[in-house]
Amino acid sequence: MTFRKQLQWGGLWIIAASSMLSLMNLVIYLGYQGTAIQAVYSIGFTGMVLACTIIHVAQAQRSGLFGLLVYLLLTLGFIYANVATFLFLADFAGIEGARQTAIDIWNPIPHLAVNSIFVGLIFLGISVIRSGVFPRGGGLLTALGSALQLPLQFAIDIAGPMFYIFTIGGTILSCVGLIWMGWSLWMGKAMMEDEPALSLLDRAWGAPFVLLYALMAFVNAYVNSVADLTLFDGIINLLSITAMILAIVILHTAQANRSGGVGLAGFLLTHLGATLLAITAYLIVAQLAGQIDNNRALMATWVDIPVGRYGNYILMLGSLLFGIGTIRAGVFPGAAGWLMVIGLALLLPSQLQTQDYLFSIFWIIGATLQGIGIGWMGWTLLKKRESTG
Repeated sequence: MTFRKQLQWGGLWIIAASSMLSLMNLVIYLGYQGTAIQAVYSIGFTGMVLACTIIHVAQAQRSGLFGLLVYLLLTLGFIYANVATFLFLADFAGIEGARQTAIDIWNPIPHLAVNSIFVGLIFLGISVIRSGVFPRGGGLLTALGSALQLPLQFAIDIAGPMFYIFTIGGTILSCVGLIWMGWSLWMGKAMMEDEPALSLLDRAWGAPFVLLYALMAFVNAYVNSVADLTLFDGIINLLSITAMILAIVILHTAQANRSGGVGLAGFLLTHLGATLLAITAYLIVAQLAGQIDNNRALMATWVDIPVGRYGNYILMLGSLLFGIGTIRAGVFPGAAGWLMVIGLALLLPSQLQTQDYLFSIFWIIGATLQGIGIGWMGWTLLKKRESTG
């Protein structure tokens, strides 16, 4: 499947994710809540991380630095706002203390993340209008609908009847705008004539960033192999997982035309797995920082609603497939793909036993090999950037 075709199918993903998010938004604004509603809402939130990525990649060659900054703002916003979304789901599912945990961790990051989504969607609409890849009307509706909803986040108690006009009207407008973009991409109208590829700007920042991620993954393997975790260890783990979500986009885009279905599956699973695992990673940081006085909410991500545990499994499967896709594609050195595959094989025993010293041995060696493989890909991108720059 060519990268152009992958992006076309991505249009359906944008439609599905934005529809789920917006429909549940409408239902919640109207005062209806429940476990099923919050579950669909959470799925929509998670799906929007990839939807924003698809929009960015499709228009990256024309949207410039502004489009890149909007992409980063929106992606990080959805990733960290999803922590609060999960906690509300846990609360509706009857998990004791979940709502209090959501209140305790609300400031500063999840609160800023939620607001950044509204601001980011306004800016996304502007970037769409400026770049001209997607229909400008879709960008206008997205920006206008998000702008209508933003003030209500600060004046919800005094809005009165205007609350419904701004929230419901704004939600419908932004949803129509996003669906319009997704439909245009699905129909093949929202792409330039040239074959889509990694933009020069994404290559310029992406190559050093992939190298930075490889370094963080290497450090994370060592600092998190000890029994007593510190706040620093938790932050490194969270940053490493977050960086993976961004780095895998750069690596996949660079080889998407040649890695085939295996490479695409590896990218999608790695991206999804890391997005889910970020919820657990953030709660670990919050607990180590003293915002949470017990680990009930953290355990919920691993046992009751195991987004973290399943995210970890999905991430490992995705890394395996991505490594195989890298070997097949030949864009990066095949040895780099083999290092990812072998590293993952060594990581697996650490998921199946509880002895600390064995965990450390297998975890450190496996993660180090994977880090070297990813770093090698980043170095290859960096050299290509210099040769074309």
